[in-house]
Amino acid sequence: MKKTVLYYIIIAAAVLCTGCSNDTGAPSQAATEVTTAATTAVTEASTTAQTTTQQTVASTSATEQTTTAEEAVPQPPAESKMSFEPGVWTIKVGGVPKGYYITDADALSGRTLEFETGTGIGFEYIIGVNEVWFSFGEADNYTLYPVLGGDPSIVFLELPDGTEMEMRYESDMDPEALDFYSNMQLCELALQYYTAQTGYTPSSAAAETNEDGTVTIQLYDNLGDHNSTAAWYTVDRFTATGTDDTAGCDVALLS
Repeated sequence: MKKTVLYYIIIAAAVLCTGCSNDTGAPSQAATEVTTAATTAVTEASTTAQTTTQQTVASTSATEQTTTAEEAVPQPPAESKMSFEPGVWTIKVGGVPKGYYITDADALSGRTLEFETGTGIGFEYIIGVNEVWFSFGEADNYTLYPVLGGDPSIVFLELPDGTEMEMRYESDMDPEALDFYSNMQLCELALQYYTAQTGYTPSSAAAETNEDGTVTIQLYDNLGDHNSTAAWYTVDRFTATGTDDTAGCDVALLS
């Protein structure tokens, strides 16, 4: 009888221990799934947080760079503190005459008149402290020209490429009275003159303005590997008279 009772006690204890094995040993499948899901959620949350932080830092950095870039770009003043004398200004770039700036009486605008083509474009300007801002054409896009020196009648500016430009005031004359021959017109006159003198017309002509304001014209034929020059003329752009540099005699392109 005692052996039977002891047997049942042992069996019961074994059953109880078997039921407790999941709590003290390896976890059950359900517990494993819950633990895996929790770990995944934490990992995803951590990754998301890191990504968000990186994006925030990158965005902040980009904003700071944009702000810095905007602050680094010089801006023209709201209005001029002074103005150019209205009238005609001769323009030299790198010491070579290039044409005229004609400034208007409104002290805000003007137009160019180029020796190369005889044409030009309108401009607006703003004068700041030791600087002039020009906007050429219809676009409201100002470019900075630092002032290198000068006085009210002559101003030395620095072009965006670093070249020096000289603005020299000539007079308040009517711009319509600026009657000159452009480089292109002088080339045509030179070709016509040479044809009339020799009966032959070279295929090409090129003109270059000299530092003293005169214009040198080359008449030539392009032979592929070299140019065959027919004549060199140096003339005044207002009278179209000068010298035949090859023959060493006077020349009047309008004759």
